[in-house]
This record gives sequence, structure tokens and C-alpha cells, in this order.
Amino acid sequence: MKKIINILALVVIVLGIGYIWQTNSKQNKSVEGGEISNEINQVVNEQIAKEPTATINIDFVFNDQRTETVAYEYPANASYSLFAITKGALEQKSWAFEWKDYGELGILVTKIDNTANGTDNKYWQYYINGQMPQLSAIKYFPQASDKVKWVFQESKY
Repeated sequence: MKKIINILALVVIVLGIGYIWQTNSKQNKSVEGGEISNEINQVVNEQIAKEPTATINIDFVFNDQRTETVAYEYPANASYSLFAITKGALEQKSWAFEWKDYGELGILVTKIDNTANGTDNKYWQYYINGQMPQLSAIKYFPQASDKVKWVFQESKY
């Protein structure tokens, strides 16, 4: 009988240690693993919703028959390059988006939707307020009031 009581006591102790270890493991995981409780998640989402946003309209001119405008909303307090804004807008539309990194020249857009550079000797080029900046889209930081236009056309250079 004493042997059975010792075995039961050992089982209870092992189960108690297992329970305590499991509880501590869950608490650590929620902090270290990046999991956030529903309450904290709700507070964060409310704060994000209160942040001011800016909307920029981007015209994509594929050819004479196809021009599409995409409105893209992003945090107004952050500084986003035209490349990042364009990438976000195209992801929103589920369009293909490809680019190539040319080192110091920057990243150049090579494909939007199904229209790729080199087709009919045309390339993607962007304009800001009717002017073509002479720098990569990743180095240009537009204002929400800017008129942004990506045009698939023959290169002037």
C-alpha cells in the first residue's frame, strides 16, 4: 500500500511540474514568439487606425487604349519611396511587378502587369507633375499631392 501511495505522489508531482512548465512555456512564447493577446492586438489596431494616412493616385499608361489609375493609401507620417508606393499599389491590384537593381543607379522597374521592358523598344518610365525626374523610383519620395504617372514608352535616352 505504501508503494502505491508513493507512486501516486510521484505521478501528482510530475503532473504538477508538467503543468507549471507548460504554463510558463505559453507565457514565454507569447512574448518571445511575437504572439500578441487579443486585447493588446486590439489596442495596436486602434492606434494604427488613428494614424493619419495619405492617398496618392498613380496613373499607369500601358498604351493608347489602356490607362489605369490606382489609389494607394499609406501612413502620412512615414517617408515612402515611389518604388515602395508603386509596389504596394501593384500588390493591391494583384499585378505582376518586376525590377532590376543597377547598383548606384538604383532600382529600375522592368515589368508592370503583363507589360515588360524591351517590348517594341519601350520601357517603363515615371513622371511627377508632368516632369521626368532623373533618378530611380527608389530614390524619389513623392508627396501625396504629386501627380504620378508610369508610362510604357520609347526611351528618350
